[in-house]
Parts: sequence; structure tokens; C-alpha cells
Amino acid sequence: MSRKLLRLAVFAFAAASTLPVPSTAQAPAQPAEAAQQPRGPTISALPDAAADAQIAARIRGIFQEIDAVDSRVAAGVVTLDGSVPSGELAENAIAIASRVAGVVTVQDRMSRDLDLDTNLTPAIAQFRDDIRSGLRALPLIGVALAIGTAIALLGYLVASRKRFERPLLADLSRLDEHVIADS
Repeated sequence: MSRKLLRLAVFAFAAASTLPVPSTAQAPAQPAEAAQQPRGPTISALPDAAADAQIAARIRGIFQEIDAVDSRVAAGVVTLDGSVPSGELAENAIAIASRVAGVVTVQDRMSRDLDLDTNLTPAIAQFRDDIRSGLRALPLIGVALAIGTAIALLGYLVASRKRFERPLLADLSRLDEHVIADS
């Protein structure tokens, strides 16, 4: 009985030691200036034309491959204009522009191009590529089917052969019984 009480006391002590203990000491008060400081990168109070030119040059260099996206920079604010074929491309452009150093925010003024030719041509090209890939895989699929058929045929032959061996095994067991009986 005393062992059970000792175990219970140890368990209670272990459980109590894991509970948080309320502190009577108060955290030092923060000065009002520290509480009002921004948490992220600071925005300059004065617009910097040189920084805007650097940001604009960098963004133009990035978007040089995408003809449909135009950009302007003023006071660290990047404005993206143009017509893009998909929402995904617009989201990627916004994400890329917002990662450039010195950019405060990105304004999206891009429109989604709903032209049938612009949107359908990549889908048709992707479908053609998928068909070509499937055709290239046909020999491999043929080999896999041939191996599967060979395994199934071998299994059928083995299973059908056991039916013929059963009478032979029955005869051998009867012969064994006669040999044991004669001994």
C-alpha cells in the first residue's frame, strides 16, 4: 500500500512541476517610443528618384521576357500594366515585383486576356505534347503487357498441372500406407 502512495506522490509531484507558475514580477514597461516603432522595413520619408530608377530598371530587366507586362515606379510604388493570358502569370508578376529591394507596394492594373487564340494555343500545344509522350511510351506499355500475360499464362499452367498431379500423390500415399501396413 505504501508503494502505491509513493508512486501517487511522485506522479503528483511530476505533474505539478510541469504546470506553469504565475509570476508575481511584472515585465518592465516599454517606453512609448519603442511601442510605436515599425516592425518591418521602414519607408523613407523622402522620395528618391535614383532609387525609383534603379527599381524600374531591375523590374524591366526581369519582365523583358514577358512582353505583355509594363511597369512604372514612383516613390517605391510599382504599377504593373498590360494584358496577361492568365491570372497565374499576373500573380507571378506581382510576387516577383514585390521581392525587388526598395519596393514599397505593387499595384496590379493588369487585365486578363480572354482572347480565344491566345489562351487556346498553349492548351493545344500541351495536348499535342501529351499525345506524343503517350505514343513514345507505347513500346514500354507493350512490353509490360507481354510480361503480365506471360506471368498469367505460367500461373495458369502451374495451377492446371497440380490437378493432374493430385491422383499421383493419392496413389503414392496409398502405396505408403501399404508399405507401413506390411511392416
